[in-house]
Amino acid sequence: VKPLKGRSYYIEAGELYWGLYGHLSASSLQLHSVGDRIPFGNKIAMLGTQHENGGWAPHLHFQLSFTKPKGFDMPGVVSLAERERALDLYPDPRQVLGPLYVT
Repeated sequence: VKPLKGRSYYIEAGELYWGLYGHLSASSLQLHSVGDRIPFGNKIAMLGTQHENGGWAPHLHFQLSFTKPKGFDMPGVVSLAERERALDLYPDPRQVLGPLYVT
């Protein structure tokens, strides 16, 4: 297993990191409990409606963090002053998801 790389450190196999699956439907909370192992190919959630997403079209916001979130959210956008710190705390999710864009 390859380590999860950030700009200034690695998370080795067995170390903890956190993932955020954002903009999902409220009913998705009923599908699984914390710590559940979900078999490959099983549904993990449903996209939230535009109404549930604060006016945004349905989509998934997936984000990783090297530090435990203080609540149920992570900053999806940061100010220019916070950018360097954010690049250290939130690694590129393509390390988990694989390539996302066709070039």
